Amino acid sequence: MIFRKVKAFILVAALSFCMCQPVNISEKYNISREVVSVNTKTAAHTGISLLAIQIPKSTCIGYTSTSVNVRSEPSVESNILDTYIFNTEIEYTEYDNEWVSVDYHGQIGYICKKYISGDSCAYIDYDAPETSGYKSFMDYNMITDRSSAQYILQNTEAYTGKFGIRQVDGRYCVAIGSYFTSEIGAWFDLILKNGTVIPCILADQKDDNDTDGANIVTKHNGCMSEFVIDWDNLNRSAMRDGDISSCTESWDSPVDYVRVYEKED
Repeated sequence: MIFRKVKAFILVAALSFCMCQPVNISEKYNISREVVSVNTKTAAHTGISLLAIQIPKSTCIGYTSTSVNVRSEPSVESNILDTYIFNTEIEYTEYDNEWVSVDYHGQIGYICKKYISGDSCAYIDYDAPETSGYKSFMDYNMITDRSSAQYILQNTEAYTGKFGIRQVDGRYCVAIGSYFTSEIGAWFDLILKNGTVIPCILADQKDDNDTDGANIVTKHNGCMSEFVIDWDNLNRSAMRDGDISSCTESWDSPVDYVRVYEKED
C-alpha cells in the first residue's frame, strides 16, 4: 500500500511539473521555429497546447511554354504585373490545381499552371551582323500565293496586333534569311543589344537571291529582319521613318543575336 502511494505521488508530481514547465518542442524534435505554431486559444481552455506543424510547400523549377502573364491574384480578371516570354526559367510554388505562385520583385505573383513546362526548349543562338539595326517591313497582303505556308499562316492564325504588326500567339510575324531557319512557323527571338527581346515567328522567307552570300541580310539595304505588317494600322512613327525600330524606344537598338527554338509541335 505504501509503495502504491509513493508511486502515485511521484506520478502526480511528474504531471504537475510537465504542466507547469514549457516544453520547447522545436528544440526537442529539431523543428524549425518558422514551421511550428501553437494554438494558444485551445491551450487557455484545456491547459494543453496543440501544435500545428505546417510543412512549407516545396519550390519547383519550370519553363514558360508560351508568353504568359504574371498576375496580382490567381484570376484571369486580376491585374497583369508583367509578361514572361516563352522558355523563361521560373521558380514557383504550387498554389492550386490551376495556378502557381512566384516571387515577383518581392511580392507574390500568379501564373496559370497550364503554361508551365518541366522541360526547357532547346535553341541555337546565331550572332547578328553589325549592320542589323534597321528593321524593315512589308504589308501582309503582298503574300499572295494561296498554296504557300506563308499565305495559310496569315489567313488562318495571324492577326493584326501591337503596332499594326501581324502576330501569331503573341509573337511578331517576321521574315529572315535562310541562314537562320527556313521553316515557316518556326519560333525565334531577336535579342537586341540593349537587352530587349522581340518574340517572333517565321512568317515569310527572304529569297536567297535577294540576300548576301551567307543568306543573312538583304543585299540592297543590309536589313536582317523584315516585319510583316498591316499597312492600314501601322504605327505612325514606323511609317514615317520606314523602320520598325521607331515603334517603341526599347526597339531602337541593333540586333545582337538571333535565338532559334527547336520547338516540337
